[in-house]
Amino acid sequence: MPDFYYMDLYFDPDVMPLVDVVDSCVNAIIQSGCDFRKIIIPADPSSQTTKNGRFGSVGLEHLRSTCQICQDEMLNAGATLFSYPPRWGRIVFDHDFLIDRDLADEVYDEEDETGAKSSELGLAFQFFNHEGMGRKIKMTMNFWEDFILKRGDPETHQKNINFIVHMLETINYAVGPYFGAMNTELKINTDLSLDLLMKGSMPEGNDFVFVGEGMANRINVDNLDRLGIVYREFSDGSLLIQFTNHFGSVRAF
Repeated sequence: MPDFYYMDLYFDPDVMPLVDVVDSCVNAIIQSGCDFRKIIIPADPSSQTTKNGRFGSVGLEHLRSTCQICQDEMLNAGATLFSYPPRWGRIVFDHDFLIDRDLADEVYDEEDETGAKSSELGLAFQFFNHEGMGRKIKMTMNFWEDFILKRGDPETHQKNINFIVHMLETINYAVGPYFGAMNTELKINTDLSLDLLMKGSMPEGNDFVFVGEGMANRINVDNLDRLGIVYREFSDGSLLIQFTNHFGSVRAF
């Protein structure tokens, strides 16, 4: 199975409710250049999210309605922490990431063996409690790290990371996450970076950390410059900071 790379983004439900966060993120991802494929919803005989409770997939036209049904059912059951799509479901997109031609056969073999696709991005949302900040919404996206960001020509990886940053930027302008991080699947710890920032420390601990417009004043960019830490400031004042460089010569900006 290939290694996966993860992006977490945090949103405040008091600023934008779950259904609108989900809908706006999905539309921003499509706008950035991804193709929507399907919404996978696991079977649950007690839920109306899939007909007769069967495991199934639904189209984009059912995004808001199934999200609203899921939220209503969970809240009516007394649950305040839940995910959409529920349990192990996810929203699936495709994007033609660049793959080195000399690795193509290896990629095809990996796809055939695992059923996973190098073009696939998976997306899910969940409510979680952050100590001191209350109930928040987390968006989690994953995609292949192998062949897309490691193994092969650094120039290929550079073009792929450029697209990923473009996608994050598009989501930021559409929805306004207050914090986020990107890292490999076994190392991502977005809460660690956020806790460091809230304590007044440098929010390291991940490859990339996103600091939204409302929290960017907690970052002293002069310190980033002094330490030689690479960052990008978006037009709304939010920051994307690259703390590690395990991609070699590949930089996000």
